Amino acid sequence: MIKIAIIGAGIAGLTAAKILKDYAQVTVFEKSRGVSGRMSTRYADPYYFDHGAQYFTAKSTDFKEFLKTMIDNGIVKNWQANFVEIKGYKIINQKQWNNEYEHYVGTPRMNVVAQY
Repeated sequence: MIKIAIIGAGIAGLTAAKILKDYAQVTVFEKSRGVSGRMSTRYADPYYFDHGAQYFTAKSTDFKEFLKTMIDNGIVKNWQANFVEIKGYKIINQKQWNNEYEHYVGTPRMNVVAQY
């Protein structure tokens, strides 16, 4: 069987590993303690905080299909953000999210997407 090394356990590396595992012996190398790359979550007692990607988009039909199981299992949910611009103590601009593409977040934290 072919052996493949993947450097980095972020979303791209883990997706490649998932696709290739049926065709090769895959090993993923990661420098950090855990998986997730830019979807990392840190813990500072008593809080968790996401410090990488705030969200991700789904543009292709294939990726939307890939997300369906995660959405059905509560790992990922659609994020409809509202933006507010504040100057001093006054709101000077407020708008809805750009809906050209759906935006998603991991629940309860972004790193669960990579752990799934």
